[in-house]
Amino acid sequence: FFQNTELVMTIRNRKQKNDDENGNEQNTELEKDQSQDSKPLHPTWSFFGIIQNILKVLFLFFIVPVFLNYTALIKEERELKPEGFMIDVGHGQNLFKNCYGKGSPTVIFDAPLGQSSDVWNLVATSISKMTKVCYYDRAGLGFSQRVSMGINQTVKNRGKPHTVERMVEDFHRLFDNEEKPFILVGADLGAIVTKFYAQLYQDYVASTILINPIFEGLFLGEDNPWTKFWFESYLPSLQLQHISSATGITRLGLQTGLFQEPFPFEKASEDIKRRQKFLRCKPSHISSMIEESHFLNESLAQSRVMGKLRPYPDHIPLHVIWTDKFNDKLSQHINRVWTKSQEMFKETSRTKPASISLIHGTSPEIFFSHSDRITEIIRKAIKSWREKSSHTANG
Repeated sequence: FFQNTELVMTIRNRKQKNDDENGNEQNTELEKDQSQDSKPLHPTWSFFGIIQNILKVLFLFFIVPVFLNYTALIKEERELKPEGFMIDVGHGQNLFKNCYGKGSPTVIFDAPLGQSSDVWNLVATSISKMTKVCYYDRAGLGFSQRVSMGINQTVKNRGKPHTVERMVEDFHRLFDNEEKPFILVGADLGAIVTKFYAQLYQDYVASTILINPIFEGLFLGEDNPWTKFWFESYLPSLQLQHISSATGITRLGLQTGLFQEPFPFEKASEDIKRRQKFLRCKPSHISSMIEESHFLNESLAQSRVMGKLRPYPDHIPLHVIWTDKFNDKLSQHINRVWTKSQEMFKETSRTKPASISLIHGTSPEIFFSHSDRITEIIRKAIKSWREKSSHTANG
C-alpha cells in the first residue's frame, strides 16, 4: 500500500513539474508575442502604393487647376461679356459685334492679329461722339464663336477658315445692313482685311486707315529671317500659351503675379484688364490666335492675288499709320526686318497714301497711349468725306 502510495505521489510530482515547465514556456512565448506587438510598426511601401500617391499629386497639381479654370471661365464668360450682339454669319456660327453713335459715314474697326475688339475702346468711344462706330471680334477671338470644322467641311464656295478671304466674307455678312459708306480702320491683319474688303466692295467704302499694314511679301524669299522667326519662335510660343491656358497654369500665373497681365496700360479700364486676363485663360481664344498666325502667309498670298485681279481703287483715300517697332521684346534684327517691310509696302503699293504718320510704340500699347493721335487722324478722314459729300450735293 505504502509503495503504491509513493508511486502515485511520484507520478503526481512529475506531472506537476511538467505542467509548471509547460506553463512557463507558454508564458515566455506569450511575453514574446506581446513584446513583438508592442514594437513600433514601420511603413512598407508597395509599388501600387507609390503609384497611388503619384496619381494623387498629379490630380492635385494638374486636374484641379484645369477644373477650377474651366468653372471660372463659365462664370467670367457671363460677367465680362461687353455690350453688343451675337450675329449669325451662316451655318450657326455667331460672331460678336457692337455698334453705337449716330451719323455718317459709319466707322468700322478691325483689330490686330489675335486681338479682340477691346483694343479700340478709347478710340471708338471718342469717334462715336461725331458719327456711328462699329467693331467686332473675328472668328474664335474674344466672344465670337470658333469655326465648326465639321460644318465647314460641308460648306462650299466659302473661304478657308482663319484666312483673309473668310474674314472678309464674315465682315460683309456682319455689316452689310449698316448705313454706308464706311470708313474702315484696321491694324496689321485687320488692315489686310479692310484693304481686301475695299478692293472687293469699292462702292461701300469712303476711305481706309491702315495701322501697321502687313507687307504682302513678308514671308517671301529664301533664308527669310522673318519666316524663321515666325514659324520657329513665335508660333511655338503661342502653342505653349495654349497648353498653359488649357491646364490652368496661366490663371495661376496671373493670380500670383508670375505672368504679366495682357493689358498693363494706364489708360485701359479695369473691365478691359479683367476681360483680357479672362481671354488669356480661354483656350479657344488662344487657339484662334494660333490659327490666324499659322495661316497668315496664306492670307497674304490671297491678298497678292486680289491685288492683281482688283487693285486698290484710286478714288478711295488711303491713310497709313506706322509704329517704329514691331515688338519691344524682340531683337533689333527682327524689328529691322519689320521696318524694312514698311519700306517695301510703300514701294509696292499702287495707291499713294493720302497721309503717312509715324507713332512711337508698339501694338497694342499705341491704342491706349496714343489713342488721341489715332482719333485725330480718323476725325480728319470723316471731315474730309463730309466736305466732299457736301460739295457734291451742292453741285
